[in-house]
Amino acid sequence: MFYDFQADYTRKYTILRDYYEKTPEYEALIFIMIDPKTGEIFKKSVLIEDLNARNEWKKIKGNKQAAYIKIVVEQGDDNYMIEEIGKVKKKKSSLVSEKELSIPVKQYKYVLKK
Repeated sequence: MFYDFQADYTRKYTILRDYYEKTPEYEALIFIMIDPKTGEIFKKSVLIEDLNARNEWKKIKGNKQAAYIKIVVEQGDDNYMIEEIGKVKKKKSSLVSEKELSIPVKQYKYVLKK
């Protein structure tokens, strides 16, 4: 079980457009976003299977910044995405002792207008 999320890095992006895409291979939400600080426009795809209504961390492979990821979509008053990179704590028990581990994670929160 994970607890005590601490963000080391937070960045907010404005969502310009969002699309739903379904193919025989996948279902995804496509977001066109802009970084307000740099003016860079980019696209981010989120697979429907990666969305998490229960706010659970999902193990990922091949990412140097994080071992787990959480992607949440919510309703709000404006369209934006918040990217947070940080750490969560996890207790690991063995027969002899109990350790507290600090695990690198990434969290994406997409907030869309009602």
